[in-house]
Amino acid sequence: MPADVPAIVAASPLSPREAAELERTERAMDQAELSWYDLGRGLRLIREQRLYRGPGGKTTWEAYCLERWELSDEHARRLMRGSEVRDAIKATPPIGGVLPARESHVRMLTYLDPPDWPRAWQRAPSWSPLRSTPSPATA
Repeated sequence: MPADVPAIVAASPLSPREAAELERTERAMDQAELSWYDLGRGLRLIREQRLYRGPGGKTTWEAYCLERWELSDEHARRLMRGSEVRDAIKATPPIGGVLPARESHVRMLTYLDPPDWPRAWQRAPSWSPLRSTPSPATA
């Protein structure tokens, strides 16, 4: 999802199916010890499917993030984008089994084009703040 997507005001309330999907996703996100990655993935799903809509369809994405998760829109977008980067890294072999442990590990990669994310991650040296553990090749 592009970071420049404007604020969205939902046009209609949630359908019963959408309400059930939102409840299921939020319940999973409420679990203790939720990682930044899981939170980002859940927020992506909610945003992409516009499940944040409230009664009467008047809740904005920004209001939902702040009221439900106590997150600014900016931080929610960082988490979502970081989870996208991590998904791309995980899907592109060989990664040596090292995945980003924190959103801050991938934040700089988000400025690159998506096809460049895995290669940039692979090229980050083991001592880089982008890496949380040494690569097996350098360990």
